[in-house]
Amino acid sequence: MNKWKFPYGVDLMPSGHNNTAIEMFLDNIIDSLTREVIQNSLDAHDKSVDNPVKIEFNFSKMRTSEIPNVVQIKEALKKAKEMWTEKNSKDTLDYLDHFERTINNEEVSILKISDYNTVGLDDKSYASLVVGNAYSEKSNEASAGSKGIGKAAPFASSNLRMVFYNTVPVYGREKSAGVMNFVSYYKNKVNNEITQERASFVDENKTYLDRQYTFNYPERRKDEYGTDLFIIGLKQFDDWEIKILLSAINNFLVSLYKDELEIIIHNRVLNVNTLSGIIEELKEIKLSRSDNVEFENTLRYYDVLINENTLKFHLDERFEKYDFIESLEDGYLLLLDHDPANRKVLQTREAGMKIYERNRINGKINFSGVFQAVGNKFNAFLKDMENANHNIWSVDRLQDKKIKRNGTSLLRDLLRWYKDKVKESYETASDKEIEAFGISDLLPIQEEADSDVKEKKDSGIRNRVSSIEIETTRLTNQNKDGDKEVEQWGKIVREVDDGPGNMSGPGASRTGDGGGNSPDGQFGGGDEKGERGGTGERTIGERKRQIGPSEKINVKIIEKNASLGKYFIVGIPRTKLKKINIELKNVGADGQTYNVKVLSVYSSKHDTNVNKNSIDLELNNQIENFKVDFQVDSSLRSKMEATIYEITG
Repeated sequence: MNKWKFPYGVDLMPSGHNNTAIEMFLDNIIDSLTREVIQNSLDAHDKSVDNPVKIEFNFSKMRTSEIPNVVQIKEALKKAKEMWTEKNSKDTLDYLDHFERTINNEEVSILKISDYNTVGLDDKSYASLVVGNAYSEKSNEASAGSKGIGKAAPFASSNLRMVFYNTVPVYGREKSAGVMNFVSYYKNKVNNEITQERASFVDENKTYLDRQYTFNYPERRKDEYGTDLFIIGLKQFDDWEIKILLSAINNFLVSLYKDELEIIIHNRVLNVNTLSGIIEELKEIKLSRSDNVEFENTLRYYDVLINENTLKFHLDERFEKYDFIESLEDGYLLLLDHDPANRKVLQTREAGMKIYERNRINGKINFSGVFQAVGNKFNAFLKDMENANHNIWSVDRLQDKKIKRNGTSLLRDLLRWYKDKVKESYETASDKEIEAFGISDLLPIQEEADSDVKEKKDSGIRNRVSSIEIETTRLTNQNKDGDKEVEQWGKIVREVDDGPGNMSGPGASRTGDGGGNSPDGQFGGGDEKGERGGTGERTIGERKRQIGPSEKINVKIIEKNASLGKYFIVGIPRTKLKKINIELKNVGADGQTYNVKVLSVYSSKHDTNVNKNSIDLELNNQIENFKVDFQVDSSLRSKMEATIYEITG
């Protein structure tokens, strides 16, 4: 009988349940699992096969007694509880209690994830995925993964942190193995022999089982190359199917559209032919607020891919200086002028996986864009700048100073290229004449807060528009247009000004003890309650869609007193709106955005409500300018941007 191997040694450092790699994927388990397993399969695409990579998700249950050598696992559990009770580690004991309840159930859930049209796991890739830790060996420079961290995502979705691998590779022999990320325990307390946390179910003198292990599923044919993952003790979530489909579309839109990826869930197929239909179905499903925002962004990028008016540009001469760019066709940019728009560029590499959305490109033109790097060396360079979650490019990850300078220059050139192409493609002569008015609609204008603050020159409105100056040299007529901008916003402020604002008035505030984690993990959820706003949750039946900033509505965020976190918003609706939601984000120096925690909001003329990092505002179908005071949980001066949604239903 095969046994679980629990490696041990004398005086090893004991490890509890807080596995760093697994912890990275616990905030959004389904999305993380979907993203990581798909990118692994895309990296293993068999280039000799014309068909796209196919990935199947199958859910089932099995008797817990069928887990290989479950008796040995229960013995290890008993020893682990003894050790961690002695160490009085509550977190680890809580985890072991949950583990015990799962393994004592009559049945456990299984998720089988299988890929096809891939090369499977050869000796090197098997060693890095199954045997090794924190490194990755890929077959090509353009692979999506690189850090060896993503393989922890399947374990995060298991109550037992148990995954079995089964592979039939193009090169090598079929093999399988079980891995369980457990905790340390005393193998021999007298000798201080302590186990490692990682256990494996393999043949006695090998690092694998010399056969296929498929948990009653059919074995693969000898020519059916690819890999199966069996997640044992799958955590229970509602709507696994919908969430996998949503994650796949959000993260691999380009791969799906280019017919490089096909996903099957319970015989439901998502590929280039069904993409449009499944998107329409997802539009009708009530999604969480954060999921809805991301999906709406994806819809606009999809429009970029399918719209006949989309413009395509290859890299220009500014990129010729980089030795890792072998041809100007190593990357391309798609742009579309449409409304509503993201005003961002979705950035991807050859695998087609979303890395991140580049913003701060143009604050006036309604555009969305998609960038893809397709050259091998170009992809390899960008991959070196990616973090473990594959959601940012950062030069700080580069080691050599010269290479780091190249990285800084490349990211700067990409941003300037995006800016130039948007401007050249969609800016009209009349736009240029009034560019200064629209260019900073979502940047804070500084207002002098108190009489003891020294007056400074700054862009915008200060001291309730008693004195205005604009500093800029961008255009020859910019000072004139800048004055026009401030004059118009100043006029609006005077029209709607209802005094300095009283945050203790009949507005809304965030109250309660934070009761959970927000989707981005930045602060506790709490209960958002206000005198007018109720619970701060979306009413059943309400739907939201992005409408601004656009010709329908525009806003300006004005600083009142940054040290106290006080700002106000001036808005110009140009159509009748009953209710809107204003989502606020800080804009970092690198152009990335971060959630703002809104503490309170006030308006003497409109009902308001704090809703997490956003503000709900009742406009009652009136076309009139508005002013709303709000306070954020920060004393640092920062730029902010706002996204406007119409609430209907």
